[in-house]
Amino acid sequence: LGHAIGQAMLSAGAIRYRMYTPAGFTAMEVGATALLCNLPYALAFGLLFDLALVFAAADLAPLFRVSSGWLVALGCVGLVKDAGYVVLVWRRKKPIRLGGWAVNLPPPRLTALQYVVGLVDIVLVSSVLYLMLPDSAKLAYLPFLAVYLASVLAGVLSHVPAGLGVLE
Repeated sequence: LGHAIGQAMLSAGAIRYRMYTPAGFTAMEVGATALLCNLPYALAFGLLFDLALVFAAADLAPLFRVSSGWLVALGCVGLVKDAGYVVLVWRRKKPIRLGGWAVNLPPPRLTALQYVVGLVDIVLVSSVLYLMLPDSAKLAYLPFLAVYLASVLAGVLSHVPAGLGVLE
């Protein structure tokens, strides 16, 4: 439902709020639930995109019209971000406070599980699309994965319901 309405993070959160508050959940608990549900996909998305930029930069440069050096640099910055999040989860035991809100980071074991679930989700979905490519595409999986993830990101950022016209 959230994808059909558009901006799934926002609309799905609003729908969750309307469904969970009659059961006694606070807005903070609903927000934390929405964040926890979206975190596996976001973590895996970032990691896979960063890895694809680093290891398939030569193949991606003509597709993205950016030099391979810049793609590798961007991917390395992303990998530092990914490692930084893992270190933050590993070392920080107190909640992160933003104004009057406090958010507890998931423990390392749950973070590892979130990465695994997100990676499996994205790899399975992208593999199905990759297998449907014609042989004439002559595109390896890793560059395809980067293009797929970039198109998903463009669809999310387009503010168009279901991303119509970007990926479809």
